[in-house]
Amino acid sequence: MGENEENDRIHKKGYKREQARALLLSLLADGGWHPSAEIIEEARSRGISHKTLRRAKRGLPISVAMGKRRNGRVLCWYWQLTGPKTRRPVDIFLSVTRWRESGRG
Repeated sequence: MGENEENDRIHKKGYKREQARALLLSLLADGGWHPSAEIIEEARSRGISHKTLRRAKRGLPISVAMGKRRNGRVLCWYWQLTGPKTRRPVDIFLSVTRWRESGRG
C-alpha cells in the first residue's frame, strides 16, 4: 500500500468516526435514555459500523444502563448523553429512596 493510499484510509476512518459522533449527538440530544439497538441500527443504515460507533462513543459523555434481564442475560442496553441537565439511573434511585425514607412515599 502506498503512502497516499494509507493517508486516504486514515482520513476515511477519521471521517466515519466524526459522522458517528455527530449521529450520536443528534440522536441523544434530548437527554433521554435510548435503546442502543435502535442507535446501532440507525448507524448501520448510514454506513457506520458498530465498531466505529463504539469508538466514537468513547470520546463522548454517554452513560450506559442495563435494561431488562431474562434468565440472567441482559436483553437490552440504553444510552444517554449526560450533561448538567441529565441524571444517571443511580441518582434517580437515590432520590426515590430518600423520598421514600422521608415518609412522603
